[in-house]
Amino acid sequence: MSQQCKHLFYGGCFGNANNFRSMADCQAKCQNPAEPTEPPEGHIMSARRSDIVQPTRITGESTVAEPQVQANVTNPEPKEVKPTDLCLSPVERGTCDGAEKRFAFNSKTNRCHAFHYSGCEGNENNFQSRKDCIIKCIKRRKAHGRGTIRIRKKNLNSIVNRSV
Repeated sequence: MSQQCKHLFYGGCFGNANNFRSMADCQAKCQNPAEPTEPPEGHIMSARRSDIVQPTRITGESTVAEPQVQANVTNPEPKEVKPTDLCLSPVERGTCDGAEKRFAFNSKTNRCHAFHYSGCEGNENNFQSRKDCIIKCIKRRKAHGRGTIRIRKKNLNSIVNRSV
């Protein structure tokens, strides 16, 4: 590591201890060889969007930022969520300051609606596109249960009067 600090824009999700609010904080922590510079293992921090300073490592002529996301080794992998479970969750905007256009399934209207996601937190009823929402929540729900059959009025009598 070069023991140098560099400005970066931190979006507010899945950060680690290798982020600092100011250049002075970064330099005090990372350019002082008496203090360790490695972030703690398995620790994930959440913060609001802001300009963050992060130490960098210099390799040859290019500057490469240290990884901003670390695996959370203290928690097991999340259990697999059934499509209908996540689709029944309420829309949660999240707690950050962003406004990304996302889509969520509304079980009352049986449709995927757009909403503004803040960029962090929230739940799994959060899809990047309407198509993803439809595939996960509408098509899979119909596959798991009986879907609605639409019958045209002109065909109704022939279907009702038909004997099996």
